[in-house]
Amino acid sequence: MRLSKSDQIAGLPAKTLRDFFRRMSGWESVGLPKATEYLRMSEGKTLNVLEKLQELGYVTKESKSGDWALTTAAMRVRNAGFRSYTRAAAERAFNDFLDRVNQVNEPASGHLYWIEAVYGFGSFFFTDADRVGDVDLIIVFRLRHNQEEYERRRDKLIALTDRRFRNIVDQLSYPKNLLLRFIKGRSAIIALHNHSQLKLPGLKKKVVYLALGASESQLKADLKRDGWMDTLPYNAALVR
Repeated sequence: MRLSKSDQIAGLPAKTLRDFFRRMSGWESVGLPKATEYLRMSEGKTLNVLEKLQELGYVTKESKSGDWALTTAAMRVRNAGFRSYTRAAAERAFNDFLDRVNQVNEPASGHLYWIEAVYGFGSFFFTDADRVGDVDLIIVFRLRHNQEEYERRRDKLIALTDRRFRNIVDQLSYPKNLLLRFIKGRSAIIALHNHSQLKLPGLKKKVVYLALGASESQLKADLKRDGWMDTLPYNAALVR
């Protein structure tokens, strides 16, 4: 994730908030007095910021202590850089990405997943600025085969590689990681996110790619029912 120096989050400059999150990450959680001291604001204004951050999914309030803790979304901001790109460069990177997605979705591609949809968010999709941050994309995967056939093909793919896996999770994730590396294409501009990010409160997003034969209304229903999984299940009716 990269931010623009002009970005604001919960009414604060993105850099101020990033630095605050970096300070918070050294603590398990932060109370209102410590947050007030760091942000150099009144308690009322600091509380308003924390409540906005909670609405946006960056912090959670602990029921017992009343302190605030960072979410994974805040950790992405914490690790964010401030590099920016020309819109023309971002458009080229995005168009190249779409070309690779279409290659994945070819019937003979050999990949074990369809890319059902791609959502976009961030400055590239929701501003007209000449310079933008990362092209932020949320990928929605669907199994290309039934579970038995998927596992057979996955195990064959794993057996054919000379890659050394760190653990069983790394090994079982190999087919998807292979696909992710392909569609990213070593681009520094493209930033890929799992579809669990669709649940972040207040995230402004839109569908920027929908697979041939897919329906946005059906996709929303499937995500509502099966969105807790990192991949939508195989559906014979959607076989290309």
